[in-house]
Amino acid sequence: MSSGQHRLQDVISQIGQDTVTDICLPGWLVDSPIKKFDPWTWTSYLELASGRFVRLHAVNYSGQVEVTIVDEIHEPPEWEGEEETLVVASLNHLFLMQESYRVTAIRWVTDEGSDPVRGVVKCIEFIFEGAQSLFVDPEWYFGLHLSGAGAYEKWILDRDETNWQEHLSKL
Repeated sequence: MSSGQHRLQDVISQIGQDTVTDICLPGWLVDSPIKKFDPWTWTSYLELASGRFVRLHAVNYSGQVEVTIVDEIHEPPEWEGEEETLVVASLNHLFLMQESYRVTAIRWVTDEGSDPVRGVVKCIEFIFEGAQSLFVDPEWYFGLHLSGAGAYEKWILDRDETNWQEHLSKL
């Protein structure tokens, strides 16, 4: 298992040299008369054309998301000792309209709990060519809340706090 790239600027640089081919959500199959997929909403992945993944993980109910580059999708450490078998669902059809997109910009917010050197930010949005976007909000009770266009702006407008800072990286 690769420890991954954690420094946010390194992750942004890697994304800028690649294209996103899928948005993946790990989970497991529930054994019942009708097979059901039970998602693990604490972690999501952007699959890159290079074969690597951008791992997005909600950090321990802290309202922060850790963004790293990893070589493969692994079972979450929280599953250790469980009998679950990892399966992955594609969410591409919900957020992207074609097989591959280049990320043209990344917006993120930091606050006192963030640590961009470790890849930890308050929230993050990936803006794709063609005006598609994926907003990742770790403040959802069940892990990461993934949303599309307009969600970043709504998130900003819904905040009363002033102790955070917005960042933008155009790729």
